[in-house]
Amino acid sequence: MGEKAATNDVIVALLNAKRYSWEASLALRKIFEKAPTNEIIAALLNAIRDEDANVRSSAFQELQALAKKAATNEKIAAVLNEMSDEDAILGCRASQPFEEILEEAATNEVIATLLNAVLDEDANVRHSASEALGNMGEKAATNEVIAALVNAVRDEDANVRHSASEALGKMGDKAATNEVIAALLNAMRNEYATVRRSASFALENMGKKAATNEVIAALVNAVRDEHADVRSSAFQTLGKMGEKVATNEVIAALVNAVLDEDANVRHSASEALGNMGEKVATNEVIAALLNAVRDEDANVRHSASKALGKMGEKTATNEVVAALLNAVRDEDANVRSSASIALGKMGQKAATNEVIAALLNAVRDEDANVRSEAFEALGKIGEKAATNEVVAALLNAVRDEDAYVRSSVSFALENMGEKAMTNEAIAALLNAMCDEDVDVRWKASIALVNMGKKAAKNEVIIALLNAVRDEDANVRSSASKALGNMGEKAATNEVIAALLNAVRDEDANVRSSAFETLGEIGEKAVTNGIIVALLNAERDENANVRWKASEALGKIFEKAVTNEVIVALLNAVCNEDPNVRSSASETLGKMGEKAATNEVIAALVNAMSDEDEFVQWCASRALGMMGEKAATNEVIVALVNAVCNEDANVRSSAFETLGKMGEKAATNEVVAALVNAVCYEDPIVRSEACEALGKIGEKAATNEVIAALTNAVRDEDDYVRSKAFEALGKIGEKAATNEVIAALLNAMSDEDDYVRSKAFEALGKMGEKAATNELIAALVNAVRDEDEYVRSKAFKALGKMGEKAATNEVIAALVNTMRFEDANVRSKAFEALGKMDERAAKNEVIAALLNAMSDEDANVRRKASGALKSMGEKATTNEVIVALLNVMCDEDANDGSSAFEALGKMGGKAATNQMIAALVNAMRDEDEFVQWCVSQALGMMGGKAGRNEVVAALLNASTDSLVLAESPLKNTNCGQIYRFYGFYLVRWS
Repeated sequence: MGEKAATNDVIVALLNAKRYSWEASLALRKIFEKAPTNEIIAALLNAIRDEDANVRSSAFQELQALAKKAATNEKIAAVLNEMSDEDAILGCRASQPFEEILEEAATNEVIATLLNAVLDEDANVRHSASEALGNMGEKAATNEVIAALVNAVRDEDANVRHSASEALGKMGDKAATNEVIAALLNAMRNEYATVRRSASFALENMGKKAATNEVIAALVNAVRDEHADVRSSAFQTLGKMGEKVATNEVIAALVNAVLDEDANVRHSASEALGNMGEKVATNEVIAALLNAVRDEDANVRHSASKALGKMGEKTATNEVVAALLNAVRDEDANVRSSASIALGKMGQKAATNEVIAALLNAVRDEDANVRSEAFEALGKIGEKAATNEVVAALLNAVRDEDAYVRSSVSFALENMGEKAMTNEAIAALLNAMCDEDVDVRWKASIALVNMGKKAAKNEVIIALLNAVRDEDANVRSSASKALGNMGEKAATNEVIAALLNAVRDEDANVRSSAFETLGEIGEKAVTNGIIVALLNAERDENANVRWKASEALGKIFEKAVTNEVIVALLNAVCNEDPNVRSSASETLGKMGEKAATNEVIAALVNAMSDEDEFVQWCASRALGMMGEKAATNEVIVALVNAVCNEDANVRSSAFETLGKMGEKAATNEVVAALVNAVCYEDPIVRSEACEALGKIGEKAATNEVIAALTNAVRDEDDYVRSKAFEALGKIGEKAATNEVIAALLNAMSDEDDYVRSKAFEALGKMGEKAATNELIAALVNAVRDEDEYVRSKAFKALGKMGEKAATNEVIAALVNTMRFEDANVRSKAFEALGKMDERAAKNEVIAALLNAMSDEDANVRRKASGALKSMGEKATTNEVIVALLNVMCDEDANDGSSAFEALGKMGGKAATNQMIAALVNAMRDEDEFVQWCVSQALGMMGGKAGRNEVVAALLNASTDSLVLAESPLKNTNCGQIYRFYGFYLVRWS
């Protein structure tokens, strides 16, 4: 009768009888052996509500058994339909089978149902619901679920606490909140071992996020638990947390546990030590692991060998190597495998003949995993392992039945260097490139990547060309890289065609590798198709692809801006794709003047009227990058048209380009267009127009331009104001009208620091013509401005105003600023005084400068010396000469040179015996710049310095700059003769 007999009554009867009767179980199986119908599922769901516990229990089991057969969308829908909203709690008592049926369907409805079940009065239901939520993993890790499970960790029933803890663990990082960790910590102290173990398991899955001091302390406590399972789980958790938990206390507990009576504990402890790496590689740890390598339990020997390998070269003692050599011959394959891995990780330190012989023996092992790990270990040892026997074994293994072994052969050959790079080895790799196994092909192509030009044979290139079309993305990617490393030999038409195909690959790694290879091939890769692909790649969704394509473009154009490259880009400027057109224009711009041919300029002018605004913008910018070479009438006309473009970016770019072309673009039409643009509604356009007028300079110094810029310095936009002041400054004295000066005065109180600084900069460039009393007073006030940049510009402006600014008030203000904390302010004040020349040589100024000669800041000392130099003989007092002598002995060569220059300017007045002796001594300085400064100073002192010792010092000087007074009198075969105030200096050739 089968499923036809599946009425509610029949199923309930059979479920009840199942407990006692094998025949009843068999009958149920026959009913359910075909795919369960909605009626059968409905009958079972009814049965889980039966008042008889035996019936309910059997129904649970049968639903669970049917889970895999039922896990289709139709059956899921049937289950959801049968679980009516009215009876949600009863329905979710099927949570255990429900979880298996719906493991791929963690829907909101399912999760809500299970959440209700976690609160069920029946402990078994709570347990099953918690377990089901755990099996859904991160998909179910909502705040509500986590809160419910945290509550369940404190449940009165041990099974519920156990399944709730385990469920939180399966949710991983997402569940690692402070509340969860606190609940699990509490569970670590539970009376039931299963709860303690599952709490430890949960913390293990949360990893480093759960590695708090409290958790570590609880785990250290758990490693002393009476139950071996709990101890083992605690060690596993500590191991997962890694170096973060590697305290002395933890390490001591782990070392102790390696001797535990329970093999699982010893295994977990060894594994944990390995996960902590080199940080725990103490003598005690190594000794404990060395002991464990000889353990009676194979799992312990395996994890101990693995741990020693993870600690690397630090563990490579004779005793450890000997123990691992023994382990390579262990009866257990896992032990032999991990011992091989460990020897490989110890690198050169383990590269003895005995080790190589043992690994050579292992590559013939009956276990494939042992063979592959032995080959990898030999590869890690490198060239030392490349004996004839090893290479022969590698070549033989290319035909191994196990794919993993065959792939490890490629790795070994790649790492053994030139010794293993025989024709036979290359042939073996070529053979591997055709292997049926993807991993083997991939490893072989990686090996060829690292062989580079040595493998650049026709057969290899053909094999790589095939590999570029491989079904596996990793193989395609590494094959592309291998071609790139082979250099010019691989730059064939076939290779370039294959790479062109690869840059369109669906896999981002393949595309980026192909672009990287094109960059390596360089200008030989330049075809129309490649150029278009490179330009197209600038909008690739993958950042690495965009970067590699950009890099390739740079490499191609860096090597040579050839006609072929330019022609290819010119074609791309006419491409149907606006993205390609814009990128091509931009690339031509980056080439600068080199690409500024008539054809290119004509194409870019044409692109200025492209239907796409971004193309127009790029074309305009490109012309700007080509500078004055592109400043033809046609270009200027196109740019003037563009300043009226409806797109703000295009207008802005046109102004910028006109500015870059400078005076060449200063036609009446251009100036008129720029003046008009200063009044545009877009502040970016207004600022760009001001900047362009500034770059055109004095040629744009018409009344209309100055009036427009004067208007712009009152603009509501601070950036426009700053650019207007900058432009007025570049126009210079011609712009120093009463209106402009009034605007500059007004700008002194502008709220924007940058605007104020630009106003002062403009004043400085206008010089004495703008030096009204009001402006000078404003500048004196500005040297105390809160903004450093503003102060700096104010000082410079004062310095450039010459005699008009050298008033008692200005000098007093500058002397006052010498007391400022800010060294930059002090140095700028001295610089300004220096520019006033002898006019500033007052007693109080000289006193301040003398004081500054011992300033802690080197720049202040230099500027003070420079100011004294500008004041010349007027500043020549005994105190000044002594101060300059002290500075001459300064360790800073620049300070010394400033002092020498100052002394030179003071002329004969500074030519005291003490000073001349100091200068003669300074001619022996190792710094040639100092020697040059000293020779200039002596020359400027005139006849007073014309002594025998001075001449001798000058003749011995290493500097080639001894033209001190006049031009050479004549040239001779022996050298050049110079006049030095009545003496002749000879510089020998």
